[in-house]
Amino acid sequence: MVGFCQDDEDEVRYRLQDHVIVGPVILEADDVPDGEECKDNCRKIGAPYYSWRPKEVEISNVVPTDEEEEEEEPERLGKCACISTINEIRLEYDAFSGFIPIPKHKHRRSIYFRAFEI
Repeated sequence: MVGFCQDDEDEVRYRLQDHVIVGPVILEADDVPDGEECKDNCRKIGAPYYSWRPKEVEISNVVPTDEEEEEEEPERLGKCACISTINEIRLEYDAFSGFIPIPKHKHRRSIYFRAFEI
């Protein structure tokens, strides 16, 4: 079961942290820096859902020196998938998925349920 915030103005309403949306992929892209860029790319092609997961990071057994610890972490690149239909939502740590909302004036239901004037 998944629940979503009722507040239309809430920025995180359509985000699923640590989850992956699985379904038919419209477009895939590698080396995408984060979930926000993934969302923007999928919005441009009209996909209603997106998932971003980081690339696997090689783990080293070498203990870092003090100088190496002070360096900034390198940017983590990942794989972005623009999805047409939700078939499944999976728990996957460090992943980032979400819905791309349709503006209210363009919502599909508004085509069929228009208010009429008397």
